[in-house]
Amino acid sequence: MTSERRSTMAISRHILVVDDDRTNRMMITYRLQAGGHQPASAENGVEALAALKESHFDLVLLDLLMPDMDGYTTLQMIKKDSELQSTPVIMMSAVGEMDSVVRCLELGAEDYLAKPVDPLVLASRINGILAREDVQKIQADFGRVIERLADSAKAAGRGELPTGALDDLVRDGGPIGRLADEIQRFATAEER
Repeated sequence: MTSERRSTMAISRHILVVDDDRTNRMMITYRLQAGGHQPASAENGVEALAALKESHFDLVLLDLLMPDMDGYTTLQMIKKDSELQSTPVIMMSAVGEMDSVVRCLELGAEDYLAKPVDPLVLASRINGILAREDVQKIQADFGRVIERLADSAKAAGRGELPTGALDDLVRDGGPIGRLADEIQRFATAEER
């Protein structure tokens, strides 16, 4: 699979690149743009936190060693903030010591990449983490739909399901849509 094909398979995401080294920021930003993503950048942890409060980001690439606020502190603040804590963070550093890697992972980072970051490894890690996030969102949505169907089935059994209550799910046409249709038909039959 060519890198051109790989980049067209990825879904465009909003990614924050945090690095005090301008060259690193520009290089990673360029690679993300070439991969179809929408990068933004910050020079340090203080700027990163401000950017995260201002806009939604699907992922953060965070340098470890920076002035003003280092990557450890920035990561801790992201993971302690109820609005930001679910944002995946990949740490980047030229410091390859195992203690640093372990500390970052214990603080909540999803991954740790050694600098200089290989473009194919970076793309692979980003795509893997974002795919996992997508699956978790789909599972959560599916769980809510199943809960709604179960509640609707109970309401239909008691004759309390309002007409058209599941129309949005029925329009789906898939297995869930067919199940919602059956529950609505059951409720209608019970009303007669």
